[in-house]
Amino acid sequence: MFSKHQNRFHGETLGPAAELVAEYRARVIANGWARHRDLRYGFARFPDGRPIEPPMRHYVLRAIHGGRLAATDPLHLSAEFFDEVHDTLLRP
Repeated sequence: MFSKHQNRFHGETLGPAAELVAEYRARVIANGWARHRDLRYGFARFPDGRPIEPPMRHYVLRAIHGGRLAATDPLHLSAEFFDEVHDTLLRP
């Protein structure tokens, strides 16, 4: 299987890329894939365990692009940040 997210490609349909994909796969396995595959994604939850939902990520991205939040600040936000009412959410 080339990707768990799609079924259009597999070893027989990759053409010249098949060799590159096979080499990459071998290196990933040799680099400890089995030992690490069940680790949870490190940026899925706040330190208190509350999940980081997609709308939260979109809001932070808009705040960064709008200059209301520094690009380094999202790494320091707490879950409570999203419980507060923000002026930008009140505008139509």
